[in-house]
Amino acid sequence: MKYIVSIIICVMASLIKGQAEGDYQIISSVVDNGGGLSRSADYELLGSITSDPVSPSVLNSNDYTLYGGFVGQFVDIPAVGTIEAETITANAANITGSIQSDGGDPISEQGVLYAVAAVNANPLLGGEGVIKVITPTSLGAFTVPLSGLQPETRYVIKAFATNGQGTVYSPLLALTTLSSNADLNELVFSFGEISPVFSKAETSYFATVSHTTTSISLLPTVAQANAVVALRINGGDYTSLVSGSASNPLSLNVGSNVLEIRVIAQDGVTQKIYSLNVTREKASQTISFGAIPDKLTTDAINLTATGGASGNPVTFVVTSGPGVITNNVLTFTTSGSVTITASQAGNANYLAADNVVRTFNVTKATATVTLGSLAQTFDGTPRPATVTTNPANLAVGFTYAGSSTPPTNAGSYEVLATISDLIYQGSATGTLE
Repeated sequence: MKYIVSIIICVMASLIKGQAEGDYQIISSVVDNGGGLSRSADYELLGSITSDPVSPSVLNSNDYTLYGGFVGQFVDIPAVGTIEAETITANAANITGSIQSDGGDPISEQGVLYAVAAVNANPLLGGEGVIKVITPTSLGAFTVPLSGLQPETRYVIKAFATNGQGTVYSPLLALTTLSSNADLNELVFSFGEISPVFSKAETSYFATVSHTTTSISLLPTVAQANAVVALRINGGDYTSLVSGSASNPLSLNVGSNVLEIRVIAQDGVTQKIYSLNVTREKASQTISFGAIPDKLTTDAINLTATGGASGNPVTFVVTSGPGVITNNVLTFTTSGSVTITASQAGNANYLAADNVVRTFNVTKATATVTLGSLAQTFDGTPRPATVTTNPANLAVGFTYAGSSTPPTNAGSYEVLATISDLIYQGSATGTLE
């Protein structure tokens, strides 16, 4: 503390008495009374001073004594308390402290100085890499917000205050900003590979597992040790995980399953969500449908087959040929090659079964043909033969010695009677005379 005085030098026996209250400096030209003070300089007065001319006082370590009286006023540099950091994030912090005294001389500037510790470990005014944040000049508590800080960086900070007597700094405060790193370093899938290959910058992945895979596990590893990771499946609640450890088994639905891995950085604000869409394949199913032997046009077949576990019925269709299916009963409209296809639809858990195709031949049934009226009396008119069929009333075509016209002249004619029907076939031969 400095004490600015005007000194009245006297050579009388009056002396200034010292009261031990502190150390002061007298800024003045001092003249000795014969005791050795003869230069013009700043001298330190040890103790408080009164104007009472009582007795000599020890002024400094050289035991100088001052004679006389004085008038003046004490002044000093400001007093700044310790500072603390609050609300530290990845990019900001609040610095709190107080200006305890202005030293009796008005403060001209006050604020906070900070720097990256690796650049400048002792931030002072004008120092390398030092950033100054000015606050309004006032005594008492202050809060200074620092912004634009770098994540995961150590900073050193001092408060300062300046008046006409000089600048004073608070004790050094160091803080490290929080991390904003919400990346994963690794994501391991318990069943095979994910696509694309994992990269911390990519957040969407896909994988496919067989129907027999009913559950999976994930093993995520965070890039920054203070980040926290959690996992949920198909929109459920997040469950906390330990970085670098496998999750509990996660049950899979058949079809699409969306797994979300949430990483929250140390700052508690920055987060990243990685998604993995796992498709569990549907189960397959098989139709057991036996071969169909060749059939007659008069046959009727009850179509039966055993399908897979979906519970859906096996259905049948005529893919080609003269077949008709009614209520799973197959009948025929004529002869030919017939192809039947058996199918079974899938559902949410099962694929549609592979179709089973059966092809076979259908032959016309044989009917009985009996010729009649083969003995004729020729009278110049056409003499046709007659025919009966079993089943009855089937259409029959005739030829007489190769001609479709019945003969009119007497003679011997080879008769061929042939059934003309979609379902039946048959013929008979005889001689018309």
